Amino acid sequence: AALLNPLTPADGAFLRGAAHIGLIFAVAIVVGCIESLTARLKLSSVPKYLALAAAFGLFALLIGVWERGGVR
Repeated sequence: AALLNPLTPADGAFLRGAAHIGLIFAVAIVVGCIESLTARLKLSSVPKYLALAAAFGLFALLIGVWERGGVR
């Protein structure tokens, strides 16, 4: 949720808190939907799904490192 938060510290504590809580709920709903769809996959397609999920996770990690100016 922190990667998706569009607000800056200058926007006010209440607005930032409300946006953060809303983003947490949105991420939870997306994760729940993905997990329920994953349960319906055939067992033979699970390794492909896991490889794709790992690739997206690595991509998100690289974006997070890049946004913060690299590894210090």
